[in-house]
Amino acid sequence: MRPAYRHVLRQWVAAVMALGGALAMAGPAEAALIEFDFTDAAQFGAADGSPSFGPVTIGGVSVTISSFFGQNLSFNAGGEAAGCASAGTTLTCDGDGIGIVGGANGDEIDNVNNALEALVVSISAPFGFQLVGLELLDLFIAGEGEVAYAVFDGGGLVNLNDLGGITAPGGYYGLFGDGGPVASILLSSIAVGSDFALARLVVETAVPEPVTLTLIGTGLVGLGLAARRRRRT
Repeated sequence: MRPAYRHVLRQWVAAVMALGGALAMAGPAEAALIEFDFTDAAQFGAADGSPSFGPVTIGGVSVTISSFFGQNLSFNAGGEAAGCASAGTTLTCDGDGIGIVGGANGDEIDNVNNALEALVVSISAPFGFQLVGLELLDLFIAGEGEVAYAVFDGGGLVNLNDLGGITAPGGYYGLFGDGGPVASILLSSIAVGSDFALARLVVETAVPEPVTLTLIGTGLVGLGLAARRRRRT
């Protein structure tokens, strides 16, 4: 091997080692809980009357909500605020969340009189994330037998009632734990007579620490310099 090639090879090896060292020294990512409060009129009140709304971005996580069948979304400002507050939640409770215009109730996701409605929630983030909380309001399973269904990332139909979590008196439902990296949720009330609103979504996201990004960036710069020197030779 000629000396010039050996020199270039040493430069490449050094750059690759620098990048490897940066990755090895990188600390663990910081986990952050990102909450979307759909009962907050300041953030989601403008969704009322539109078939789609968003994206709304908090902490690097973006959420878009839309009607699956093309109906307009609904934000019932004040109409169900008392029920929201009585559920003992930490929600803003300007209303009961996001529903769909039409049906018997006019402001929730329902299937009254067979007027099927479905809400789609799309989630995206630049780093890894997982669903840890999905909360609905005005879902009175114990007294009225109402049922909420969901489809996660185009999979099978899930009866949310089977996952537990109704607390009186607000018909308040919570799904907590590792729901996985869910990018799309379809919510529907297939059961006749059921109605509910999307109240809150909680996502856990892993954000690399600043030192991690700096070290990785340094390694990439080293690779770039090595490539530049190779071209000159």
